[in-house]
Amino acid sequence: MASILVVDDIPENVELLFRLLTKRGYNVRSAGNGEAALQSVRKDPPDLILLDIDMPDISGYEVAARLNPSSTVNAEIRVSYEGSHRSEVKM
Repeated sequence: MASILVVDDIPENVELLFRLLTKRGYNVRSAGNGEAALQSVRKDPPDLILLDIDMPDISGYEVAARLNPSSTVNAEIRVSYEGSHRSEVKM
């Protein structure tokens, strides 16, 4: 079965995805931040990477950019966004 790396700094999100995906037979592992994700991918590239965009150290976009097409990583990368960000406008 395919291997999936879930990258999110919110443990509840990781746990939910872990439960859902392992129930369906996927081999799931997780990383709590962007740097840990990069290390995990270099050590053992997964088939799919589910990335959170808004993480404290390295954003999901930055992780995806660092895993460029010329690298040995051949995983499909999906970036997810949760919640909403509001801009504050002062008048």
